Amino acid sequence: MLVIKEDGKELGRGDGSDSWHVTPMPPDACATLETKIPKRDLTPLANAYLDDRPSEHCRASTGTPRKVPATFVHEVLPKGHRHYESGKLERTRTPPYRDCRGVTHVRLVLPAEIAPSQDLGLLFAQCNGLCHATRWHDPNGAEVECHEGGQLAAYQLGNHLYVIDDEHVRQVVLPCGVELDFQMNGFVAQLGMTRDDIRQQ
Repeated sequence: MLVIKEDGKELGRGDGSDSWHVTPMPPDACATLETKIPKRDLTPLANAYLDDRPSEHCRASTGTPRKVPATFVHEVLPKGHRHYESGKLERTRTPPYRDCRGVTHVRLVLPAEIAPSQDLGLLFAQCNGLCHATRWHDPNGAEVECHEGGQLAAYQLGNHLYVIDDEHVRQVVLPCGVELDFQMNGFVAQLGMTRDDIRQQ
């Protein structure tokens, strides 16, 4: 519940039921947000934001740093899956014509000795020609998104891999000294893109 008051008089509220519409406030107005959530010290959370340092047990590591592949791959949906029909191979209806699958299961494949391969979820609307891929450099990571088809992403901070899983972020511990090399060339080819179409950020 969001309530806006001025001098004790209520100007508007949003209850989250339909549109969260709240009566507009004057551009020069000030507002105080009050919450029933107990006050907590957010300093540790602020300090952890984009903290790319190795964890404590890795700071003393004398191992040689190494770069290892982390490859985005499509997996065909098995027969019986609720989106199996949408995941069948089809021909696009507009140029440039290509064979594609509207939906696939996406995995981030890692070397077995580094960590288990990670489930990134389902990516929909892959045949609409409105997909984008981005290779992040700060932090080190990658993202793929299709308009109305979802967004999948993973990134590395220190010796942890983070997978954005719907509204949650999943953490995976990596060995000390490992830098992931996120690879997407083969993945984006199935979306009708080339390696030059991968945005660098």
